[in-house]
Amino acid sequence: MYNLLRMLKAAGDETRLRVLRMLAVKPLCVCEVMSVLRMAQSTASKHLKLLAESGLISAAPGGSWTIYSLAKAPAGSPAARVLELVRRAQAPDQSRKDAALAKD
Repeated sequence: MYNLLRMLKAAGDETRLRVLRMLAVKPLCVCEVMSVLRMAQSTASKHLKLLAESGLISAAPGGSWTIYSLAKAPAGSPAARVLELVRRAQAPDQSRKDAALAKD
């Protein structure tokens, strides 16, 4: 129950939800997240850290940067269900713009 609550709290923040929607498009480094969301590296890293700690995203070294992607959660797990909601939810205008910027 604690893990589900942690995931829902992480995904319930507007900025982190925007990050999840961008990561549903493709894996990104912190520099790309910073650019799209127009925020400082420390702020973007804080949001990414909370999402990683919740189990919704994973981080992998990618040269000079860490590459973040949606977690590969087992089917039916709380993480998989939360991520499926993120993927299926109708994107508000801002999320569509974020996703378009993330594709570039």
